[in-house]
Amino acid sequence: YGGDTNLEAGVINDLNEFELGGGSDETVRVIALLDRHPEYSDASDNWSGARLFEITADVSGDHLDGQTPTIDSEPIAILDTLDTGNGEVLSQFLVWALQTYPAEQYALALASHGAGWAGIIADETDLDTLLTIPELTEAFSIAKESSGVERFDLIINDACLMSSVEYHNAMADFFDYSLASPEIIVNPALDMQIFTQTLREMTDIPISDLGA
Repeated sequence: YGGDTNLEAGVINDLNEFELGGGSDETVRVIALLDRHPEYSDASDNWSGARLFEITADVSGDHLDGQTPTIDSEPIAILDTLDTGNGEVLSQFLVWALQTYPAEQYALALASHGAGWAGIIADETDLDTLLTIPELTEAFSIAKESSGVERFDLIINDACLMSSVEYHNAMADFFDYSLASPEIIVNPALDMQIFTQTLREMTDIPISDLGA
């Protein structure tokens, strides 16, 4: 989750939706890498840099009274500043997550600025980098090789402009399903609360039905 842009507040809100959906349980594990910007939002104690989380259920209830959403999950690790617009960072996260949390099915959600065929996940702190299609394909190739997973199930593109043929043609080599986005994603973007609740309540739901 690339919040190292002017979308920082929106990305934090998106991550909070996983908590509102119940987070991890005995059958569904929700693991997140969140990178933040030092200026745009002071939510959740105003920390900056990057952190790893296993998402747990919301406990603050701040969404009920109009307060700024906060991240209640405790970090697994507090990391240095990362360039989340760099493919090597993505591949390192994927390899770690696949080895640490092996599963029968895998969904990957990417949230930040999107640029269609040019890429996804912008990072303003590191010279306005962007994960390009070649970087993404290399990261997914490394993740597959290291984990032994032949194909992943679903990639969710929670970013503007992510519906180009070029992008989804590249993702077809790695994912059975790729969820496109409209030209403009408006905060709070895709509803990951519904996504998480559905996974927890219907663990055998076909991916095609889940996407719908």
